[in-house]
Amino acid sequence: MNIVPIIEKVLSWIEKDVSSEGHQLNSERLASEINKYLINNRKGKDGKEFNRLELNINNSLGKFLQGDELDIINVNKVLLSNDIDSIVDDSSLLSIYMQLQELNDNFLEYSENNPALSLKIENLLKNASWIGNPREKNNAHIVSRLIYWGLKMKFLDGEFAALKIKLLVEGLPSNKLFNSNGMIFGSSFLLRSLLILVKEGLGAEFMDYTKDISELMLRRLEIKKESVVLMDANGRNEKSSILEHLRCIRAVLEVYIVFGDVRFLNAALKANDRIYPYIIKIKINMKMSSRNLKKILISCNYMKSIQEQEKRFSLLCQT
Repeated sequence: MNIVPIIEKVLSWIEKDVSSEGHQLNSERLASEINKYLINNRKGKDGKEFNRLELNINNSLGKFLQGDELDIINVNKVLLSNDIDSIVDDSSLLSIYMQLQELNDNFLEYSENNPALSLKIENLLKNASWIGNPREKNNAHIVSRLIYWGLKMKFLDGEFAALKIKLLVEGLPSNKLFNSNGMIFGSSFLLRSLLILVKEGLGAEFMDYTKDISELMLRRLEIKKESVVLMDANGRNEKSSILEHLRCIRAVLEVYIVFGDVRFLNAALKANDRIYPYIIKIKINMKMSSRNLKKILISCNYMKSIQEQEKRFSLLCQT
């Protein structure tokens, strides 16, 4: 198959005034600022030693910047020893820590299935719906994050996860992922869970559904060309919207990896170009605050997205 016309078409679609070099320079700037932050926060803050999660966050950031594998952890223990409901808050230490762990692509099986965590998921699902009342939506969001991380970090059994995902999507028609303001905030975790199940041969019954919501996300990113398509739970937090948008871009890259459809690689390239003006404005200071850590998390997701798109485009060119 002659892919030269495809590559030329992809190149012609890349947004004007944003280059691959621009993304690389921006990634290097952000990495430098995060490194300065880590140097400044080696011992503690405000004269106090860091707590365990703060230390783990700094350790994970350092390893991510160096390209090292993250430390083996007992994810179940981390989740069950903290307020698990806080994982839907992208400013919480637990959520930030779990999302940093998720950036690692070389996971070992960190821990055996934990009945307490499985029971927590089952109890949440009793009152969870992506299109229900605020409490039901919040529970659906918590479960979707737990299942995605469980599949990605291999601390949940795949068949158990597939059964629970089935309960979530049964009440969520693919077209309901969208509303007048964009996609349902947090739906990136649901799509990425489905993609892992399909990739690992556990998602045959979800194949059509996964393709449908992938096409809907493609339409939102590619045809409507929105710079930031998502709003957070309260509809006002731009930083949360940018972070969820980056998670969706990474989901679109994962759709390309699973299905090999170059339209999704193109959509990711263009979406990263359109979000560039937002990312270039991010400045990381030396304080260990929830606001600053959220900016660092956004930066890491952006760097990871750029790294993945360059890798995939390079492989496409070599085919």
